[in-house]
Amino acid sequence: MKRILAVLPHVIRAIALSLAAFGLALGLTSSAGLVSAMLGATLGVVGGQRLAASRFKLSLILGALLATLLLVGGFGKACVAWEIVPTVLGPSLTLSLVEVLRFAILPATVCAMMRSSAVRRPTFVGLELGFVAVAVTSVFAAHREGVISRPLWLADWAFRNDVDPARLILGAGFVAAFLLATLLLVERRSGRAISSLVVLVVLAVIGLLTIKAVGLPKPQPLVEAGRTDEQGEEPPPPPPGQDGGGGKPDEDKNDGGGGGTPQQPDGGGAGSPNDGGAQEGGGGTPPPPPSRLTEDPGNGGSPQPVAVVLLGDDYSPPSQSYYFRQEALSQWNGTRLVATGRGDADHDGVSTFPTEKTMVRDPVSPKGRMLVHQTVALLTEHANPFGLEAPISFAPAKNPNPSRFLRAYKVESLAQELDYQKLLGRPAGDPRWSPDLRTYYTLGPPDPRYGELANRIIQTLPEKVRKDPFAMALAVKTSLDHELTYSTKVHYAAKGDPTAEFLFGKKISYCVHFAHAAALLWRSLGIPARVVAGYRADEDARKGGSALVIKGGDAHMWPELYLDGVGWIVLDIAAERNLDPPATPQDEDLQRLLGNMARDESPDPEQPVKPPPRHYGRDAGIAGGSLLLLVVLVLYAAKIWRRFAPTVASSRALPRVGYRAALDMLAEVGLVRSFGETREAFAERASAAAPAFREITQLHVAASLRDPQTPMAARSELARTTWMPALAKLRSDLSAHTKAGRRFLGILNPASFFASR
Repeated sequence: MKRILAVLPHVIRAIALSLAAFGLALGLTSSAGLVSAMLGATLGVVGGQRLAASRFKLSLILGALLATLLLVGGFGKACVAWEIVPTVLGPSLTLSLVEVLRFAILPATVCAMMRSSAVRRPTFVGLELGFVAVAVTSVFAAHREGVISRPLWLADWAFRNDVDPARLILGAGFVAAFLLATLLLVERRSGRAISSLVVLVVLAVIGLLTIKAVGLPKPQPLVEAGRTDEQGEEPPPPPPGQDGGGGKPDEDKNDGGGGGTPQQPDGGGAGSPNDGGAQEGGGGTPPPPPSRLTEDPGNGGSPQPVAVVLLGDDYSPPSQSYYFRQEALSQWNGTRLVATGRGDADHDGVSTFPTEKTMVRDPVSPKGRMLVHQTVALLTEHANPFGLEAPISFAPAKNPNPSRFLRAYKVESLAQELDYQKLLGRPAGDPRWSPDLRTYYTLGPPDPRYGELANRIIQTLPEKVRKDPFAMALAVKTSLDHELTYSTKVHYAAKGDPTAEFLFGKKISYCVHFAHAAALLWRSLGIPARVVAGYRADEDARKGGSALVIKGGDAHMWPELYLDGVGWIVLDIAAERNLDPPATPQDEDLQRLLGNMARDESPDPEQPVKPPPRHYGRDAGIAGGSLLLLVVLVLYAAKIWRRFAPTVASSRALPRVGYRAALDMLAEVGLVRSFGETREAFAERASAAAPAFREITQLHVAASLRDPQTPMAARSELARTTWMPALAKLRSDLSAHTKAGRRFLGILNPASFFASR
């Protein structure tokens, strides 16, 4: 019982710090990082306790832990920066490795630093407890300002099982508070417990006063794009780079053409850049249907849903818009950009739906990108699959609702996290490209006006960045944002160069011409560029959940440029002026219904999702078996540690841990010291099977009885060179005098060391 009470504070502390790490990981990463963070925190507590018991100075311990943190962090960044690691492991596995390293080492080192500091300096206990209190309070009590649908994997599970996610979050906070209070009560020194309890209460009050624990965030006022507010004043444009790069907040929430509004009722998505055969009456070509984003437009501009995307990771794009790439157009045919006919270009996608997991031939580098998992359920026919931004793999998936969806598949993408500032200074193109392929990606019309306009634009740049590829591309994009006007009511001739007629004429059109204008201007500057067809959806359309409904009006074309080390970068055009009326907003009930269908849940949003039937006997058996397995693993870990502790113990602790290891060896073969039996008598009784145990007992007794003032160098019983050969001789004696079967059973017994006395 005394032994249990002695280790109880450490167990509770490990659980509390693990829960704090759980909270931090919950708001930042996926389940892999979550498990890594909890294990890291637990190991940090145990390791910090052991380091505090060593003879090393506290400053040396903290310095070594900090160096470890920096070293592992640098290694994680190197895994992404070095091309050899993603090449060998693959981008997906590389990012998972970096995530595990980050969320295992960070809690481990921080917890070890706090635990070792608290043991050496008791006044630091308040800092340790404060870390747990602040972590739990900030993450759980007001999870992301009331957004209980984050993280997506937890919220989806909760909603599927008819559980309020807020209850899980607040429940975890309650458990953490209970553990902290219990930890304070079992502290041995009451003065420390009382002072720490006061600190904990103060921190909790501060957290509740400074963090919004209840209620939802107030929505920002919305102003229709291209229209005046209630006072009749034109709303000022946001700074460049916001909402796709320079458009007004709602002007960029269009089909993606950069300046329209969501779901243009009469088109506005991707179409043929030469108008695909302009319609009579002067109307612009509306977007094509999702079956083929560059073919006959049909009713593609309809706000009807065409697909549902379930995001498996909590990803927020820098541009506040999700770009789902379906087809890349990079070959200049004299009139417009079309799909490539080369065998060495545009290998970062697939052209058919997968029947098994399929990796793209030329995946983008994971540097500056986040791995995002998606499940796509199609409501209408599509000629080829689409995926978020830079897909790296496609795989088939079970159709969640065959009566509603045509097919489903899974996608893994590397979505951009780098901001524009970090893209400066990178060369354009890929050094692996042949000269012919580089020429292919920079080929454009012979019209000299493209080059003249592009060069006039870049002359406005500061001299030091005038030759920087991304700075030049951004200058062109910003200029087009300012000069172009969005409208689906203007058409251009189907012959010649419709992009030139638009760009050097009225400058009024939609995303197809915007994308071609940017790509051709970039190409005139020698920057590899292409146009991509797919879908663009505003981040707000998620409504805080994991389901994103893609509509026909979201069909879109946008330009991309290639930078060395990061691959194809989306740099969409967002015209500041919009002549089209606003579109109908997304029906939230429809979005919830389709999201539930895609998750294979109840299709009726008014009916609560019925949890699956509970098998209490099976669940109890699984829970009991899991608990038993955990206990066995902990016992094995303790047994292994006791056996190998003499190799790392300090000189003063060596006689104790060495004698303990010897007792554990004897207990495995059934030789156990009786109650009341002296150490010397037990050594004599065990000498028949283990003669070396006599010497080990003598060393242990000598360390206990000899004058501690004797110089360390003169005390052989404290020398590792004395203990390690003695323990090795004991193992040899037991192998020679006991049966192999008996030794094997002793090794399998995880609790054999409990018999040691």
